[in-house]
Amino acid sequence: MAAEVIPLLARRRTEAEVLGHVYDVVTAKFGADVAAGVVAQAVEAAARQAGQAFAREAPGGPSLEHF
Repeated sequence: MAAEVIPLLARRRTEAEVLGHVYDVVTAKFGADVAAGVVAQAVEAAARQAGQAFAREAPGGPSLEHF
């Protein structure tokens, strides 16, 4: 069975909704500063992984043309 392809914008919207809930829970338990740090760390890690995956898929290696 082929994997379902989710458009990037729909995926990011879903991720943002989930992170919003995580932010609310962490804020209630540890405060807004901690929650903001946790969410920032998660977003940075996800962005790094996405960039690495994008670079791996570039024909002939990553380049500005591929970007």
